[in-house]
Amino acid sequence: MEIYVNIAREIYLSRYPTAQFLIVAGSLIRGEGTKSSDLDILVVFDRLGSAYRESFVFRDIMVEAFAHDLSTLRYFIYNLDYHEGIPVMATMINEGLVLPQETELSRQVKKLAREHLAEGPAPANAEKVRGMRYSISNLMDDLKDSRNRFEQIATACRLYEELAQLYFATNRFWRGQAKSTPRVMNQYDSEFSLRFHHGFDVLFNDGDDSNLVEVAEEILGATGGYLFEGFKVVADPAWRLEIE
Repeated sequence: MEIYVNIAREIYLSRYPTAQFLIVAGSLIRGEGTKSSDLDILVVFDRLGSAYRESFVFRDIMVEAFAHDLSTLRYFIYNLDYHEGIPVMATMINEGLVLPQETELSRQVKKLAREHLAEGPAPANAEKVRGMRYSISNLMDDLKDSRNRFEQIATACRLYEELAQLYFATNRFWRGQAKSTPRVMNQYDSEFSLRFHHGFDVLFNDGDDSNLVEVAEEILGATGGYLFEGFKVVADPAWRLEIE
């Protein structure tokens, strides 16, 4: 970890000398990085015209930098991340290391992140949950009736993300996405996470969907169960193209 902290210090001096501080975070700082991992850096200024994100390579390390001031951070945290249910900024701030040293502003930002994470995401929208139930119900039918191994795998790949997101939404948990899903789910309920991922593991390795079906039905059951009959979506009346 120390080598990446030192690299972050160099980045601060060479690229962002007018910033108040950096917060360096991510898998490399957690000691979980791989050769393709990038270094995540939040750069905090007194004031910016607009927040921005940039990617670059520094000393052969891929870097993702997110530039903000306090007001843009608050917007991203409370308007975007809160409603998306993915605490990108707050997690980076909470887990990361402040460089070159802590300040009154960095302590304020850390406090904001802790409070936001403790509050949890916005409650799940009822119609959105119904839509997720309907989609998952259709995928479950496709999985059970797969005509060949390739259809089964394709359906399970789609099902993984949708089941995980329904689980997070209905429990009002901050959600993971892509590769962070197992880690985040495990933080909330390690026993459930093990069963969830075991179901997919067995299906992908042996073609047996029974464990996965059991877990999927458990997730669906917590939100009202399988949904087909009575599901309806009404289009925007403006969605029409008249013939001239």
